[in-house]
Amino acid sequence: MKEFIEFLKQPKRYEDDTLKRPFNQIIFSFVKIVVPFIFLYAFFLLILIFLDDSLRTLIFEKKPTDFRLTQMRILQAILIAPILEELGFRLSLVIKKSFFLISIPIQIFYIAIVFYKLSEINYILLGFIIVFALILMNFLISDRVISSLRNKYTYLFYYHLLFFALIHANNYDFQHSWQFLYIPVLVLPQFVIGGYFAFVRLKYGLIFSILLHSVHNLVVTSFEFFS
Repeated sequence: MKEFIEFLKQPKRYEDDTLKRPFNQIIFSFVKIVVPFIFLYAFFLLILIFLDDSLRTLIFEKKPTDFRLTQMRILQAILIAPILEELGFRLSLVIKKSFFLISIPIQIFYIAIVFYKLSEINYILLGFIIVFALILMNFLISDRVISSLRNKYTYLFYYHLLFFALIHANNYDFQHSWQFLYIPVLVLPQFVIGGYFAFVRLKYGLIFSILLHSVHNLVVTSFEFFS
């Protein structure tokens, strides 16, 4: 817990990655952080629901996804989403030009699905936008830019973390414009959990953050399915 909090205060890549913790220990550390947070967060939500009952509907009646079949929803949750989101929001936490050229198209894709359903996206137009962005970024990301990003690493880190958290606001079906004020509260779990995924990515590697993300999504999906 203490190490994770210190990491959030000053995000960094751990240079000495020779000592790898077993994956079960990484999960155990994750649980020690997430479980207390869930109880505190649930208590806070109960207070807000008591003050505003419309929040109950907003939380428990989430927007339906395009993946209507249970098998596809599980596949999306435990395989597709962890891979895409880790490549899009954690890969380029290690500053390399090639990593940005992978992450940027995925981030553009997630911007698209915030505004449109998957079935409504014009993939030809999206493809042109992504190709244009890649060509532009290929010219813009110079050694000088890379050096600047390393010097301002905290800003880069929290850009990725906030972006990751905010796209999950798309899970909710807002009925009134004033309900958008609840977005910081609604995406707080993704902010904290995304921070730990970033911690794992920078300390143990991308494969471990993908695996942890997959396990987390499996637990959440199983809970939703059986409840």
